[in-house]
Amino acid sequence: MATRISCWALVPTLAGTFLCSCNGGGGGGTVNIVAPGLSKIQFDARRDLKAGNGATNVALGDLDGDGRADLLVARYYDSKVSMFHSAGAGIYSSAFDLPFGPVSPIGVAVADVDADGNADAIVTDYNTGEFYIYRNSGAGLMNSPASFPTVLGAIGIAVADYDIDGLPDIAISGVTSSEIRIHRGLGSFTFGAGTSFPIHGIPVQLYSTDLDEDGRPDVVCSDVMTDQLRMLRNIPSSSNSGDTVDLVDYVTTDIGPSILGFAAGDLDGDHRPEFVTGSTTSTSIIVWKLDGSGMHAIATVANPTITSSLVLADFDGDGKLDLAAACPIANGVELWKGAGGGIFQNPIFRSTGIGPVFLAAGDSTGDGVADLHAAAATSGEVSIFAGRTGGGDIVDGPNAIFIMGQPILGSAADLDGDGANDLAVGDNDYPFVYILRNKGGFRFEMKATLAVDAPRAAHKPLLFDFDNNGTLDIAALSDGGATFYINDGTAVFTKTASTAVDGGLLLGVARDFDHDGFTDFAATAPAANAVAIFINHHSSFVISQLIPTGLAPAGIDAADFNRDGKLDIVAANDGDDTVRIVKHSGSGFSASATALATLAGPEYVYAADFGGDGRADLAVSHSSADDLLIFKNKGHYQFDEPTAVATNGRPVGLLVEDINKDGRKDLLYTEDTTGRCVIRLSDGHGGFAAPATAFAAQYDITCPMLSDLDGDGLPELITISSAAGLVDIHKNLSVK
Repeated sequence: MATRISCWALVPTLAGTFLCSCNGGGGGGTVNIVAPGLSKIQFDARRDLKAGNGATNVALGDLDGDGRADLLVARYYDSKVSMFHSAGAGIYSSAFDLPFGPVSPIGVAVADVDADGNADAIVTDYNTGEFYIYRNSGAGLMNSPASFPTVLGAIGIAVADYDIDGLPDIAISGVTSSEIRIHRGLGSFTFGAGTSFPIHGIPVQLYSTDLDEDGRPDVVCSDVMTDQLRMLRNIPSSSNSGDTVDLVDYVTTDIGPSILGFAAGDLDGDHRPEFVTGSTTSTSIIVWKLDGSGMHAIATVANPTITSSLVLADFDGDGKLDLAAACPIANGVELWKGAGGGIFQNPIFRSTGIGPVFLAAGDSTGDGVADLHAAAATSGEVSIFAGRTGGGDIVDGPNAIFIMGQPILGSAADLDGDGANDLAVGDNDYPFVYILRNKGGFRFEMKATLAVDAPRAAHKPLLFDFDNNGTLDIAALSDGGATFYINDGTAVFTKTASTAVDGGLLLGVARDFDHDGFTDFAATAPAANAVAIFINHHSSFVISQLIPTGLAPAGIDAADFNRDGKLDIVAANDGDDTVRIVKHSGSGFSASATALATLAGPEYVYAADFGGDGRADLAVSHSSADDLLIFKNKGHYQFDEPTAVATNGRPVGLLVEDINKDGRKDLLYTEDTTGRCVIRLSDGHGGFAAPATAFAAQYDITCPMLSDLDGDGLPELITISSAAGLVDIHKNLSVK
């Protein structure tokens, strides 16, 4: 786990893309399981459409004339443009690839460019310097594209009647050639070669509006080289009859570092657009107003991370524009409810696929409010969030917490005594454990940052009452050993001691091993190829034993495998592909161990009675193989040959819980390859049904947890993704 965390890098290019090398995958839907204990098991989950490699941009428009917004997705690496027809209620058709056209599609837009009443598709080709138009012949049937030469490094698209002749024209921004080119519509689906307007910088996003109220659409562009928002006034050409175009500088505003995208909309009801800008290198989001003396900042929106593109739309149907920002490093979108006048409040965070860059908003569900769509360039999917009315969060989907670092392992429990379960999360990049206080409504605040005695990383925080005063304390495992904190009952922690272990500790399990009424714990020490046993001497911990268990142990659990009343320990050894059981003899743990061969890269191991015979069986997940293994306990530390539970790719994270409350232990696992969470229900005889469902979560989930966060008696699913830097909270929507 800590030794194999996959890393990815945000790669900005002059094309304005953020294309990274990482896992593919996807998922979608919500859990829907009919089971004896609950009539339905359902968790809140975001909806993903698998698009393809380099899903760089997305556009919305009613392409088939049914009143719902359909999706167009530019797939940069696949040289394709995909169309998804909306069927309403957030359901989309399978991807339909438009006929071959651009080699490196990046910009995409929907507009009726031939004025026939059908929305067409416009796509820019970054590498060939062309733009393509797919003519819609009706009902979303796209003809083979017509191509037109344009600027080098073509990206942005803005369609408007710039020359006021009644025909749509097309403006294209050129990153490489530093220009904006306007191609006049000439009728009969033909366009002129274009008039070039040089830009001293790198223009990316384009937007058309009548800034000076002269009846002619002007052009606004973001300049990523000069960090400016440029407004270009459209005036009749002095060299012609007044129906042609000339762009001249109108207002140029220094926005701040690394502007890529911006959003425009009427925020104060004066029928003139305000502008919202973000940054790809800083956390500044600024609201700007244009008046007779220029552009002025009227508000600043607090944001935890950098942003690429932004959109303004009414996601909750209250008549006010809300704000959404793509956060490519945080692998999510931040949303703020609009209060009017450029004021935004009540931010929420939603996780997306990996590397979201561009956003689009439109009513794809057909309920009259805007929905949000984020193109995740790295993982190749579009994450979709339906707008909501009637109060509460303005869009659906699981809540998410972004942690600036690399969250890896966590625990959940009530740390401050208010009856709501809080979270403690270790950081694989920095020697900290974060205490996240549950404020209700699945909102969490950073209550405390606990520094551990370690050179770099904090791993599993164990939560248990080790001083027997009725409040939960913390034993924080790290690459330095274990650091201990006493809780005063309000989640204020005081560090009391630390114990060094060469190479550190990764995962642990807390139990009263010596039956003295105080909770002890055992933890895997991967660098030492051992398990460390910590005995609690009235809130003072010492290492009782350091027991060799195999190479690089990761997962650990404890159970009475021979039913002699003493807890034994089992460890999954990632380095030699074994699971080993260490026997508790009463006076301590035996160095000799029962060894069971696993598949490649065993990660988590759980002990539970799957067969209903009262014996502790084993379930093992793997980081380098595509199956789970179930070992049936025959007694006297003997196990049957394992039974494989087939998955769709590297089931790293694993939980063994009675998920449907029928008295049997079920499996919940995460697939690192597909970015899904999967539930399989126990049949009570040691077997498991076919996957009940799979729903989109995140990639590289190192720690799934189940904990009741809202006090309704049903546990929420909490997933920690080290690659994405996210803690996702999926609300339990099961029916009792």
